[in-house]
Amino acid sequence: MIDRREQILARLVAVGAAVEGVEEWFVVTKEWFVATDDELVAGSDLISTTPGVVTMTPKAYAVVANWADVNQVRAGVINAIETDAQLKALTKDGQGGQFQDVPSERSGGHSIFGDHLGGLAFSFHFVLKPAPPVLTLIQGGLINGT
Repeated sequence: MIDRREQILARLVAVGAAVEGVEEWFVVTKEWFVATDDELVAGSDLISTTPGVVTMTPKAYAVVANWADVNQVRAGVINAIETDAQLKALTKDGQGGQFQDVPSERSGGHSIFGDHLGGLAFSFHFVLKPAPPVLTLIQGGLINGT
């Protein structure tokens, strides 16, 4: 079964690639944050299986077909991701993707390489429901049959 995070990333790739004017589209994700109500547990407690809210902020990059249309393509990408029904269905409370400003890329000027549309960051909030731990019963008392 594919987890919610992978479903969101796969849909993000599909939506961005379908925008008119985008020749190539790729998504980089290394920034995600887990917010949970039960981060502190007693040493004797079992592993927590309480659902928590995860915020993931992948960055998407595009190669545009016509550099003169870069602002139109950027607006099209943002609109497509923020209004996509499938992305909304995958996120907490139907929020979908929320465009985020990326100050680190914009401070000191925006770097653009060739025909790349600069990085666009979108936040996605979804509920992570950890699977309960699997307990293995070892019969015979010893491991490896000895």
